[in-house]
Amino acid sequence: MRKSVAIIIILVWSSILVPRIVAQEPEAGPGSCLEIQRESLLKTRPAPTVKGKTYQVPKLKIRVFDNTTGTPWSNKAIGVNYWWSYFESDGMRPGRDSIQCKTDSFGEVLVPSHEVTPVGWDNPPWWLRTLIGKPRFENIEIGIGTILANGSGRVRLVELKRSELKNKMKNGIAQIELNSAGIENP
Repeated sequence: MRKSVAIIIILVWSSILVPRIVAQEPEAGPGSCLEIQRESLLKTRPAPTVKGKTYQVPKLKIRVFDNTTGTPWSNKAIGVNYWWSYFESDGMRPGRDSIQCKTDSFGEVLVPSHEVTPVGWDNPPWWLRTLIGKPRFENIEIGIGTILANGSGRVRLVELKRSELKNKMKNGIAQIELNSAGIENP
């Protein structure tokens, strides 16, 4: 009885405190990505009733390297979350699209461009619409590392807003470097 209660507590704890599981080992081959996934919330609710302005996230060239030696981290899983927000009766809520990728032998991966279409289910009251507006794209989040179901593990995250993405553009592709500070190379 105690064992099953402990397992239930761990599962509940990990689902509450570890909502973003990034960089789990995808089935993608080195230097490639899986298909973009919409947040599971969109699969369990009725069709969204409010759509925001779409935002075209450019291709991302991500390079992952060891913080101390500068050597590339090859064949490592990377998670990219495309965050957007929408209004619900008690305030703004986050939504996301995500993609899982794996670095090649040079520690790089080219993530395809993605059109984020923020959606929601409730319109804010008329007096709040001018402040909040429609659902909107917020930022991207790139992570490398692993969080296990029991909550252990380490993840290195980089968040980039629209303006930061524009500053990283070179030849139509956002160039992003992610070092290993804070995580170990298994």
